[in-house]
Amino acid sequence: MAKTMTKAARGKTAKSVKTALARKAAPAKAKAKATKPKADARRPLTIKQRDRVLAAALKTLANEGYDAFTVARVAARARLKPAALKASFPSKLHLLAAALETNVERDSDATEAMILGEIDFRGDMTAAMTRMLAGQLNRHIDGGWLNLFTNLDLSAEEPDHADMWRIMQHRVGERGIRIVGEMQRRGYIDDALEPIWVQFFWNALMDGIGIRMRALPEGTDVDVVARALTPILLRGFAPKLT
Repeated sequence: MAKTMTKAARGKTAKSVKTALARKAAPAKAKAKATKPKADARRPLTIKQRDRVLAAALKTLANEGYDAFTVARVAARARLKPAALKASFPSKLHLLAAALETNVERDSDATEAMILGEIDFRGDMTAAMTRMLAGQLNRHIDGGWLNLFTNLDLSAEEPDHADMWRIMQHRVGERGIRIVGEMQRRGYIDDALEPIWVQFFWNALMDGIGIRMRALPEGTDVDVVARALTPILLRGFAPKLT
């Protein structure tokens, strides 16, 4: 009888200990569940979501400037929660770098398609040059590379931006050299000229013209500017030969 009671007592004690441990572990489990990251915070964005986020990032930066460029604002514009961007863009700097890279690739692709696929430089050179100027200026001014340049804070307080800018400009230069090389192969540009300096001059020219156009009367047509500048580019500043 004593032996039987001992077993019962032991069983009761073991059950009590198990219950106490379960109660003690319950708050810890609840806490772990509460702090467990949501699935969308760990899951990378889909391709469509990523494209939407980058489009929203570029629009925010181009239209509102860097001060308004926050992960929360971009996420809201892309119709997503900020936590959903965390896996693909861990920080604001990562999001900015991806947006700039997207802009570079988009503008470079459009430039290459226009110059090498849409314009015939073998015909009317004046018309071809005017079309190229107008196309480039429209992209620069309307949400393109120039807008990002003027809206991005490159002050000493953001040293990473300057490095990022140099990297992006290097990529722009590489694409430009490739385009110039193909134009030389087709006979559109004198092959005695160094492609690196041709693309450097052209990009500097586009940036400068785009900035200067801001001083013109509002609503000045880009085509008017392109037509006015084309003869200057074609003739240059050399004295007229007789």
